[in-house]
Amino acid sequence: MMTNEKCRVIVKCKADDYIWRIHASPVVDKETYQIKSYEGRHTCIRTTKNYDANSTWIAKKLPSLLVVDPNISYLTMRQVL
Repeated sequence: MMTNEKCRVIVKCKADDYIWRIHASPVVDKETYQIKSYEGRHTCIRTTKNYDANSTWIAKKLPSLLVVDPNISYLTMRQVL
């Protein structure tokens, strides 16, 4: 779970049982963030699902491969990505 605001970013583990969390705020230049707190203990199993990796994102990441082989296999794309 991620919370973005003008004055801070907070990211937490999706699993309710885990306390992994990072909190950062922008510094004076408004482009750089400084980590204010970080709880690094994280033992839950990582998920391999990425809902942001849609067909548009993949096409932007693999343009040269898609030009050479428009019928590239899913397995090949997965290995490259």
